[in-house]
Amino acid sequence: MKKLFIGIDSGGTNCRVGFGDGTGRIIHSGNYESIHYSQAGAESFSEHISGVIKAFCSEINLDLGSLSGICIGAAGARHASDKERLKSALSEKTGYGNIIVESDTAVAHYAAFRDDEGLLLISGTGSVLFGKYRGCSVRIGGWGKLLGDGGSSYSIALNFLRRMAESFDDSDSESPLEKSLKSTHGLGRENIIQEIYHGGFSIQSLTPFIIGRADEGDALCSEIIDAEADSLVRLLSAFRKKHGEAHGTEVAFLGSVIENDNYFRRRLKSKIADEFGDAFRVREEKINTLKGALKIAVKTFTDED
Repeated sequence: MKKLFIGIDSGGTNCRVGFGDGTGRIIHSGNYESIHYSQAGAESFSEHISGVIKAFCSEINLDLGSLSGICIGAAGARHASDKERLKSALSEKTGYGNIIVESDTAVAHYAAFRDDEGLLLISGTGSVLFGKYRGCSVRIGGWGKLLGDGGSSYSIALNFLRRMAESFDDSDSESPLEKSLKSTHGLGRENIIQEIYHGGFSIQSLTPFIIGRADEGDALCSEIIDAEADSLVRLLSAFRKKHGEAHGTEVAFLGSVIENDNYFRRRLKSKIADEFGDAFRVREEKINTLKGALKIAVKTFTDED
């Protein structure tokens, strides 16, 4: 009988599920609401993911018992104790035992490099440098929006809002940037406090607007993008301090801010080349993290047979 597997990539804002065979080929996939493990806790997270698994199987008429294994990449599940706690809770809630839990970064790394060395530079809601180098695990950054995460969508947008607030103090006249912000996001000096502090405005949702305006030549947005790109370059500088000179070390970009071609990604690549020469080689291929989760499931539950 053909072996079947499920891979799940549960990030901070999205939960993707993929069903595939022993080759790692995705046959069917779906998108679901996501909750963050480190914020929700093991009980709520496992309840949510078990519901996602059951809903996905129901949608495609898949019997859970026919699967050979499931891999879940969970944002925030860094430590072995987290992974074991989630595995146990998920097995209990689903009635299914062949489950492996990894961090979302580990799943992404496997998608990019399999078991080989390489670095992931991640910039989404947060930011972190993660990978393997000369037999060592690498994790630099990833301190969250209050302690770090420079170069992330949240940091970019927050710094932009702070600079906009300063510009409101400097002039009573609306700048072209303020007019554009108001027309696209409904945000201006008359309502910014209400929207940011009480209105549930999604701060990081501003980042594509900021990157786009920087690409159009807006001075303030360009300055912010340059500073935030420097924050990501700093992660690579910290890597060199810890691990010594790198020579042609592969770096793959991941996350909504830098995985697609845009002004930020181009500035970041330029800064890395200027700062480090050929010490780091940026991969151009886009990473399919869902495929990484599926392939870990295949590897784990095929090797065990």
